[in-house]
Amino acid sequence: MVRRDTMLLFDLEPDEAGPDAAAVTGSVTGTGPGAGPEDGSGAGPGGARGGRVPALADPVRAAARSARALLARQPRRRLVALGTAVAVVVGGTAGVTVAVRHARADAAERARVAAVVASPGGVRDLGHGGLTAAWTTPLTGEVLGALPGTVVTADGGDVVGLRLADGREAWRHALGGQVDCGPAAVAGERAATPTTLTCLAGPAADRRVTVIDARGDVVGQRDLGDATGHDLHPLAGGGLLDVQRTGEVPPPAPILDESDLTAFYPDGLLVGQGVRLTVTDAVTGDARWVADIPFRPVADVRTCGLAPDQDAGFRVHTEATVRVSATVVDVEGCGVAADYLPDGAPLTAPPGSVQDALVPDPSGGFARVGDTSAFLDARGAVRFTVPSVAALPVATDGPAPQRLVLDGSGHLVALGADGARVWPAGGRSGTGPRVTTVLARAGGVVLSLGADNRTLVAQRADDGAATWNVRLPGGLTAVGQPEVVTDGRVAVLAVGTGMGQGAVTHVVGVDLRTGETWTAAPPATGDPLRLLAVDGRLLAYTATDTVVAGTLPGGETAWAREGTLTLLAPRAPR
Repeated sequence: MVRRDTMLLFDLEPDEAGPDAAAVTGSVTGTGPGAGPEDGSGAGPGGARGGRVPALADPVRAAARSARALLARQPRRRLVALGTAVAVVVGGTAGVTVAVRHARADAAERARVAAVVASPGGVRDLGHGGLTAAWTTPLTGEVLGALPGTVVTADGGDVVGLRLADGREAWRHALGGQVDCGPAAVAGERAATPTTLTCLAGPAADRRVTVIDARGDVVGQRDLGDATGHDLHPLAGGGLLDVQRTGEVPPPAPILDESDLTAFYPDGLLVGQGVRLTVTDAVTGDARWVADIPFRPVADVRTCGLAPDQDAGFRVHTEATVRVSATVVDVEGCGVAADYLPDGAPLTAPPGSVQDALVPDPSGGFARVGDTSAFLDARGAVRFTVPSVAALPVATDGPAPQRLVLDGSGHLVALGADGARVWPAGGRSGTGPRVTTVLARAGGVVLSLGADNRTLVAQRADDGAATWNVRLPGGLTAVGQPEVVTDGRVAVLAVGTGMGQGAVTHVVGVDLRTGETWTAAPPATGDPLRLLAVDGRLLAYTATDTVVAGTLPGGETAWAREGTLTLLAPRAPR
């Protein structure tokens, strides 16, 4: 009778020779320990004839060699188990390869999401097809700012920290009325969630400053006393900015309209006030830096504009506008213009008109936006200027090497780091769709609002080719600049329509790849719905107590109300 184990004899050599034929070489015929190779090559235990394993990875090669040596020492009845072991080694290695690929894909996705969250308007996940309220809480005052894991609001004279996770109150401090906290979020600014918040409170005659840390604890307070005549601004890192005017006030002029300006000031405005900036530690009062911005004569007074005069007619508008964010202090006014980093380092931004503000560039650095725009690096050195209006996206999924501008006819032009044209190719202008503003640059797409304010337009970021255009849902016509967030695949817009009490805010989602849209459209009137990205999560809020009712695509109702703060999240899959 033939024993079952003799049927298990097999040859580890391939049937056909070839360059990579011998993944494992040698044959096994011995029936006891130490049996040698059948051909008597004497190539060592197991009878390997010097075969190589060029097609396999090193771990598999080593495993095959070990298996050959072990097989040669085993009786026939054990060959099935050992053959299975060889298969397990090879199959296990394939499984490891798949696992490594999955791990790399997971790491790449985590890096992509981290880049999105670190970008202006970046949200971890917006889903596809609608949003729902994860939580909603009454909002009795303004949204003042954010700390890690917390959104900070005003409630009467209190400053309140609400947990992003569930909307519940995490901490509360009674500071007094007229609360102003900073640094405030600025659209398009690349800045991390601050770890401290500086808050001003109380009437002008008795102002106080308080610094709150990331845990919601009060780091310190300082009484400022009578701050009448001081323009105070909270700064990043627990700083306090005091803006005061210096120098001679220009005499009033009996100006009735703008046509009188040049007649009354034929040589321009020769006398005016400068600005002094004083930054102190908000808690200790210690000086951090001081800067004086002198008044410079203005040749064309019309660039200053007019302001109503308390006696009669108008006067030249000489007030200075101060814009403060987490990354820049920008001062613009009639005869004064300067920009500083929060540490006091002056930026070398070319001066613009009163209307040309220096704003953060979502890809890093800054841009002076005007009929002639300038792009600057993070320390304010001018990269290049261009005789076009800078078109900065509101939301992005990461920095980009290109800068976008609008030509004179409303077409997008992409410029490289040195200002050289990237697209349209060949120096052509007046090509592509006409747009009014860039909403987002994400997922390899530049998303813009069409010139009719009713169409969304997508162009490839690398060459400007138009990929799709679609009307806003429900025939909406946008009024003003929509607010935008993105997760790199989807963009969500807060689109205002109408004016004043007849204004309505709609929330529109769009797939950046396909142009598919969906909408949540509460018939809110009055103050617009605002969008705020904090730590990669999306908040929607309004500032008054009027109730709005709305319906989401999933059937949820009353998801946003004026006077509420809502955390929006993707609907759970059904």
